[in-house]
Amino acid sequence: MPHEFRPMQVERAVAEIRGRIRAREYASGMHLVLRALAESLDMSIIPVRDALAELEQEGLVEGEAGRGWRVAAYNPESLRSLAELREALECQVARLCAARATEEELEELGLMARQADRADQSKDIATIAELEMRFHLRLAAIARSDKLRRAIERAHVLQLAFDPIEHDPIRDETHVRLVRAISRRDADAAEREMRKHCAGTAEALGVEPEKKKRCVKSGAGTK
Repeated sequence: MPHEFRPMQVERAVAEIRGRIRAREYASGMHLVLRALAESLDMSIIPVRDALAELEQEGLVEGEAGRGWRVAAYNPESLRSLAELREALECQVARLCAARATEEELEELGLMARQADRADQSKDIATIAELEMRFHLRLAAIARSDKLRRAIERAHVLQLAFDPIEHDPIRDETHVRLVRAISRRDADAAEREMRKHCAGTAEALGVEPEKKKRCVKSGAGTK
């Protein structure tokens, strides 16, 4: 294949493999056979190998000495760190949206927020994940920061790929409250609502915040 077409193939392979990991078609720790993967993507080995190297940089796959790659396996501590990273990114986006969102964009966010909050009360994990990611990527786009958008997308894909599938319904109207704060142009309130939302999502998915652990330990020795 001509060299000039290879970057396009790599980009397509990255998107397809990332999507399969996100959908849990490729489970955590699963070994990825390069030739079989290339055949499933209907392309040669070279762009698929380049795509896996890129996904390794994102943290979605891990290189295995002499064996190629496997889907990354995350432990609870890694998931907690990922949740903290996502919270930091999302809070900055919330502040920027409060300053930059147009009235039309606020109306659009309101609709998306109501849809996401309704989905949060269900057990339809696929719908929850899809609407959650769509909502947060739209926020990042409205913040007018492409670097933040890409970082948040990577964080969402990792969290959706490696967090437990089963979880309790998330709090009522967290998305709606966030959009209300953004609509008031109150950056501090928007950040607070986003922080609550991220913390609640992490808790619902079984990620225990470090602060809670420290409180338990400090309290145990005060008697």
